Amino acid sequence: MDERIINILNILETDDSLSQREISRRANISLGTVNALISRCIRTGLVKVKKLNSRNIRYMLTPEGMKELTRKSMAYIKRSYQAILEVEQKVRELAEEKTGEGKNIILLGAEDEIYQIAARTLQAAGISFQHVTSNEELPREGNCFVIHWDPDFCEPEGQGIEIRNIFSRG
Repeated sequence: MDERIINILNILETDDSLSQREISRRANISLGTVNALISRCIRTGLVKVKKLNSRNIRYMLTPEGMKELTRKSMAYIKRSYQAILEVEQKVRELAEEKTGEGKNIILLGAEDEIYQIAARTLQAAGISFQHVTSNEELPREGNCFVIHWDPDFCEPEGQGIEIRNIFSRG
């Protein structure tokens, strides 16, 4: 199903008294597209229309619309949980391998959600680590292994430390 429809269904679930113009603004979709998508939702039984007066109507989710939102939410949660498990596994495997080689683990990146996953994983495995937020904080040399997750990170030249992005396939 079109993600824009799911977005509209989510908006309607929180407030069914919105105009198409307001739905358009909240969804960041053109008014014409919102009109077409709501019409499709009505035709497919996800939304029904209740006329309040001559100027106002209410778009209400049907039970089928709620089922579709629930299915999409469940699929999203399952995909997200699987991604978290994969990150945890990769961090744990890399850190265990490199600490087995006598290397110190450094997490390089912002204190964001990915950092929280990596740090909790290392703590649960009993692996000590250092956290730095920029290249400038990295040691100039030493027996270190750096784990990072920033797609814009550029490996510093000539530092002689091993660095790996946890989202790389290697």
